[in-house]
Amino acid sequence: MDKSKTFVITVNREMGSKGRTIAEKLAEKLGVNFYDKAVVEGLTKEFGVSVDELEKVKAKKNNFWEDLYRSYIHDRIQSRLDIHAASSHLENQSKLLTSAKLHAAEEKILKELIKEGSCVIAGRSGFHFFRDEPNSLHVFIKCSKEKRIQNIMNDRNVDADEAEKLLEDVDKGRDAFTKKLSGSSRYDCRNYDLVLDVTELSIDQAVEAISFIVNL
Repeated sequence: MDKSKTFVITVNREMGSKGRTIAEKLAEKLGVNFYDKAVVEGLTKEFGVSVDELEKVKAKKNNFWEDLYRSYIHDRIQSRLDIHAASSHLENQSKLLTSAKLHAAEEKILKELIKEGSCVIAGRSGFHFFRDEPNSLHVFIKCSKEKRIQNIMNDRNVDADEAEKLLEDVDKGRDAFTKKLSGSSRYDCRNYDLVLDVTELSIDQAVEAISFIVNL
């Protein structure tokens, strides 16, 4: 990777691995921009939904945009518009809210962000959107289940059972979304240039390890 030119580093991670924090500290160390849910916030402006609602429907295995259409959009429009106007608007929304539209919008937002300069992107399936970007590094952060559960317990003040359930639900949701988007599992190591197990590493040690690869 040529650091003298604009570059992008994508960091996908398992929940509870501290991957987001690692990505943020990596960006700070390299002196570049850091993006995570800024992408989601851009999508909420595009489609008029909240961050929480978007994250909930994205985590489902079925067609999350159909769910969004039936639940959020339908209820909101019916409460604000008369029947005739709602019918017309719903028809337009049903054409707009498709997975293809979502993916195109998310890719557009990501690529607009990197025009601002080199950056580190946490999540958002960045490895897929920038798979053909020559000046990029794609990283996956993994960690033992035991340490991930402990991290979630500490960060969210929940017990072990709740932490484990949350971990499993989020991992399944993220993988389902990634498969819809890219056609491959987020756990497929062929998606990445570097897979880093941080079970025995501190956050700073993980940042140093990735920085070493960046500076090669």
